[in-house]
Amino acid sequence: NAGKSTNETHKIPDASLDEQYIIRLTLMAHLFQVIATFDSGNSNDDMEVNEEQHPQEFDAAHARLAQLYKAAHHSNASLSTSNLTHLHELLHKATINFLRPLAILYNAITLIPPPEALKDPSFDEFEPLCRYMGLPHHIEEILEAPCADRLFAIWAFHLTASRANDMKLVRQPIIINKLINLPVDFSDLVNMAANFRCPSIQMDDPSLSSMMPSLCLVCGKMLCSQSYCCQRSLNGENVGACTFHMHKCSGSSGVFLRIRECQIIFLTTRRRGCFKAAPYIDEFGETDPGFRRGNPLHLNIELYRKIQRLWLHQEIAEEVINQYEINHRNITYDWHHF
Repeated sequence: NAGKSTNETHKIPDASLDEQYIIRLTLMAHLFQVIATFDSGNSNDDMEVNEEQHPQEFDAAHARLAQLYKAAHHSNASLSTSNLTHLHELLHKATINFLRPLAILYNAITLIPPPEALKDPSFDEFEPLCRYMGLPHHIEEILEAPCADRLFAIWAFHLTASRANDMKLVRQPIIINKLINLPVDFSDLVNMAANFRCPSIQMDDPSLSSMMPSLCLVCGKMLCSQSYCCQRSLNGENVGACTFHMHKCSGSSGVFLRIRECQIIFLTTRRRGCFKAAPYIDEFGETDPGFRRGNPLHLNIELYRKIQRLWLHQEIAEEVINQYEINHRNITYDWHHF
C-alpha cells in the first residue's frame, strides 16, 4: 500500500538477548499463574512428590515460595511443608511444559544442538532445558529475579480486582484430562454392580433393579443402560441412559463399561457404536468378552491406555467406523437405546 511507510520493518526471531528477556518475563508470569491458582486444600493426589529428586532445592525454595504465595493471594496464610513441596513440584512441571516447545523453536531458528540429556527420556528435563535456554537451573533462582517481587505485587493487584468481579480463574498448570481410575481386581466392579440400584425403580433386591449396569469411564457414574426404565427424552426422541448421559457428560462420544458383560461400549451421536473387550485380562493374558470363562480378571494398564488414547485424541468415531467394516452385525443394534 502506498500509504504505508517503506521503512516499516518486521521483527524476525533471532534468539537474541532481548528475546531471552521476553522468555524470562513470560515464564515468570506463568509461574505466578501456578502460585495464584494453587489451592492448598485441593491438591492433586495423583502427582508424585519426591523430595529426593532435588534435595538442594527444597530447603531454599520453601521460604521463597511461602513469601510469593502470600504476595499472590494477598493474605498472610501459610502453607504446610507438604503443600510447599507439592507447589514446588507443580512449578517444576509447569516450567518444563513451558520451555519444551520454546526449545524446539529455538533449535529450529539457531540450529544449536540440544543437550544429550534431552534425548534420553529417563533423565529429568528441567535442568537441561533451563541450561539450553540460558535460564537458571533451579526454581528459586528463577523466582529470585530482581523484579520478581514487584511483578508479583502488580499482577496480584489486578488478580484481586478480577476475583472481585467473580471472574473464574483456570487452574495452572493445565492437567490433561483422563478417564477414571479403574480397580485392579475386576471382582470389585462386580460387587459395585451387584449393589447398584436403578434410580427410576425402587426395589429392595439389587439384582432385579438393573438389567445392565454400565459405568461411564469419563465421570464414573453408574447407569442403568439398555432398559426401558431409565429411558429419557432427547430432542423429542426416547434414548437410553448411556446416550442421554453422553450428551450431558462428554458430548460427541462416550465410553462405557458394561460390567456384567465385561465389555466396553463406544457410542457416538450418529446412532452408532461398537463393542470392545474390557481392559481386564486373566492369568493367561486373554480378555473375556461376555465374561464366559469366568476366570479371575485383573486390569491391564496398556489396554486401558489404548482406550484412553482413543478418547483423548477424539478417535472414538473413527474406531466405531472401523469396527463397522470389520463386524457388520453392529448395524443391527439400536445404539441410541443403550
